[in-house]
Amino acid sequence: MIFMNQINKHQDFEKVNSEFEEAKRDIYTDCASNKAWTKFTPIHKNISYNRCPICEQKLDMENERHTGSSIDHFRPKRNLANSKLPKDAYAFLECEENNYILMCKGCNDGYKESFFPLDNDFVAKSIDDLVLEYPLLINPREEDPLDYFELVFTTKYLPLAILELKRKQDLGKGSYSYRKAEKTILFFGLGKCHKLEIEKNDNNLCRVITLNEHYEALYDLAKAIQEEKDFSELLEDNPKLIEYGFFRFLIEGQFRID
Repeated sequence: MIFMNQINKHQDFEKVNSEFEEAKRDIYTDCASNKAWTKFTPIHKNISYNRCPICEQKLDMENERHTGSSIDHFRPKRNLANSKLPKDAYAFLECEENNYILMCKGCNDGYKESFFPLDNDFVAKSIDDLVLEYPLLINPREEDPLDYFELVFTTKYLPLAILELKRKQDLGKGSYSYRKAEKTILFFGLGKCHKLEIEKNDNNLCRVITLNEHYEALYDLAKAIQEEKDFSELLEDNPKLIEYGFFRFLIEGQFRID
């Protein structure tokens, strides 16, 4: 998972945001009708090294439709009929820049859809109310994944070796942070692969193929760090390893190899 807190500091942000605000004021084509939020896509892609901030799948790869991407609403502008939220719960955020997040097609359409789980029954009705809400999904624009997760390289559960997220061990059991980490992992299929089923719909499997690709890419680096070996040559040969958000976990020693 990639920490996306640098979006507003990007060199092109002020220019693009000004264009976005102008589109919001246009009485003929407001931001909703022309999806003006797509203006931010290049910035999000630049910050994430063209990876999905959630699962770190490489985006928009030629001839691979499943890698398609879109910038969409973190809190959904419309909610599905089977969501516990009112249909238009977050309509007031439809044209708010800080509610947008880049995702791959799998994360956005297959896992998140228009669901937004909360830890209680309070649903914000205005921007000011958002601080009173308790979302159960980590927002990588605002929250550092290092505060919630560790990485585990494992062959324990499945025929394929995978790299999965696990909740940080120092999160107090039963705490809000504990529940948030657990829900995010299950919701996006990023871990607990021995359970196979995601509790959201009971039919979405853990994303084994993607997690296997991450394992293959990062295992040698993790092994070198664990054994306290010099890994500079490994990075010289594979410079794109630093593009992973997972790279931060390895450098911080926040991982284990089962």
